[in-house]
Formats: sequence, structure tokens, C-alpha cells
Amino acid sequence: MTADDGVRLWAESGGEGEEMMLLHGGPGLWDYLGPLAASLEDDHTVVRYDQRGAGRSDHTGPYSLDRFVADCEDVRAEVSFERPVVAGHSWGAALALLYALSHPERVRGVLYIAGIGFDWPRWRATFHHQRLARLTPEERARALELQHRHHLSFEEQREMAGLTWFTDYLDRGTAEEHVRPMLGEGFSLNRDSNRLLSRQLDSTPAATWYQRLRSVTCPVLVVQGDADPRPLRAVDGMVEALPRCERVVLPASHYPWIEDPVGFQQAVGSWLDAL
Repeated sequence: MTADDGVRLWAESGGEGEEMMLLHGGPGLWDYLGPLAASLEDDHTVVRYDQRGAGRSDHTGPYSLDRFVADCEDVRAEVSFERPVVAGHSWGAALALLYALSHPERVRGVLYIAGIGFDWPRWRATFHHQRLARLTPEERARALELQHRHHLSFEEQREMAGLTWFTDYLDRGTAEEHVRPMLGEGFSLNRDSNRLLSRQLDSTPAATWYQRLRSVTCPVLVVQGDADPRPLRAVDGMVEALPRCERVVLPASHYPWIEDPVGFQQAVGSWLDAL
């Protein structure tokens, strides 16, 4: 499909039933939510897409919060959804809430999966410490070496991605099962998108974000894994600010629908039924 500024976005839809949009994480990554979509498509028409600058979409800016919200609206209009549930994972969870802020009349509910809240500068050092602690000494040394280089080759970017993504799973075997196929797709992180969008999120004080989030009147379900290296407390202020927010913490890391599929389906299914 084509966004209103001419940038082409890859999108895919499937299933039938209630409307749902899935927003992947990053920023700067590509869609990896096919398995999650498949688990929802018995009861939902699900659309997901590669955000601009990533994967199969045009690698064209601008990489701004307003533009990414506008892209989300363009995708919704393209598939003629009237009032979908907007579900996001990690960075995509933040994008889902930003979309709800900008288009409250278009959102039936927000499913916020394993996000980082809106006070991330306070928690970034803790996150990096916990992530490094999950690597072997050899992996840790290599990750730190790559992290401090100004320029990485394509293969070095893939190596760095593999090292960091492994830490997002409780079990290394599960990590291998999911990380290797994603790396095998041949895409790489758009570092410009990651840097610029992260900077914009961080430049607004947490208190300002919380004041804005008090206007989100649709239901919000926050789903987290208790072993996610991203501290659970980082989301506390956001949960308190949202007027209609429920929170579920599952025995999982950053991908609760993979590591606790039964608990995830029960929690999300009950919430969706209530909508």
C-alpha cells in the first residue's frame, strides 16, 4: 500500500471477525508477528505491516512519531477498519498508545505487550545491565566490542542483533528457534529510525506523557513477562495514568505469547471478550 506521502508500506492481512491491527517492535525492525496474528485470526481480521524504513517497506523517512502515527492511520484506512483493537509489542506498544492519543475515535482498545513505558531514560542502564548478564562471558565481550563501534558491517549488525535478541527469551533453545529465522530474512535494523524515534520519545518528560495518557479513555490491557530484562517497574507510571487499564504479568520474558501461550491466550481472550 502507499502512505499519503507516497512511501510504500508492505502489509498483510488475514482471518475474519473483529478488527485488529498489530504493530511490531523496534524501532527500525520489521514485522515478526505472523505467529501471533495466526493465533488471533479465528476470531479477528488482523492486519500487520513493516513500518517505514524497515523490511519490505520503503526505506524512506521522515522517522518521526507523528509520521509513524500517520502511517498507522493510512494502513487502517487502506483496509477499511472502522474501530479496531490496536495491539503493539515492545516499541509497537508505545506506537499503539500514541495512535490512540491521536485518533481516539478510531480505537476500540489497546493491547500493550511488553512495552517499556514512557520514562525509559530512567531505566535504560538497568535494562542493559540485565541484558548483558544473560550472555556468556565470551558473548558479553563481543557484544560490548560491537556496541562501541561507530560503523558496523551488515554481518556485524546481524551478529549484534543475534546476541541481543537471545537475551529476550528465558530459554536459549527457544531463542535459537525464533531468532535464527528472523535473522535469515536478510533484513537489518534501521539504526537511523531507531535513534530518531527513541530520541523523540525520551525528549518528552515522563510527567508530560502521563498527563497526555490520562485522556486515553479506551480500555488498555498491559501484558508483561516477569523475566523481561526491561524492568516491569518502568511501566508503573503509565499504568497509573491510564484511566481504564488492566495489567497481567505472565511467567515469560519479552515474548509472552511464545513463552506462556496458554496464559497469554487466557488473559487476552478474556479481555477481548469483555470488549
